[in-house]
Amino acid sequence: MSFRTSEGTTFSGTSTIGIKGTIGYTPPEYGMGSAASKEGDVYSFGILLLELFSGKRPTDQLFEDGRNLRDYMTAGLPDTVFAVLDPVLSPGGDITEAAEICGGEAITELVELQRREINYREASLMRSSQYLNCMKSVVEIGIACSLESATQRMKTADVYHRLECIRDAFTANTIRRRPREWPDRS
Repeated sequence: MSFRTSEGTTFSGTSTIGIKGTIGYTPPEYGMGSAASKEGDVYSFGILLLELFSGKRPTDQLFEDGRNLRDYMTAGLPDTVFAVLDPVLSPGGDITEAAEICGGEAITELVELQRREINYREASLMRSSQYLNCMKSVVEIGIACSLESATQRMKTADVYHRLECIRDAFTANTIRRRPREWPDRS
């Protein structure tokens, strides 16, 4: 590659000064000079899912000395997923805590509406293994998307289809919709 500086001189080569992307969400291959790719986007999406469901950022102080968000969430599978989930997502989790973190009267009203809806569905949904399976499934997708090897990550279409299946399974109790089948894409 050739570049022209503001003085008009030309130089060739590559630069490792800056990696494009946000720390914690940037896939490992970008640090090796790889170009942006769909696989890199899948990695970033996986980290985002894990952040949303853990309530922890990939740059959290908890993840020092070689530890990372992916390993943290993997430790909760398959039997202790609620130990690594954001407490707001756990059965009996305090959604008022989320309102206090976010602040604002509108958030408090929204939380109260959500609480009423959860109380209405709680008997059938929270006690069922279906809720646990949905939470596990989303975490598994986040983990599969954030694998170190770009070639081993889930494909975008598979991520989309699995998330649709999870949504359908999760809402099947409340709107009586038959969940989609997950195809075996091994």
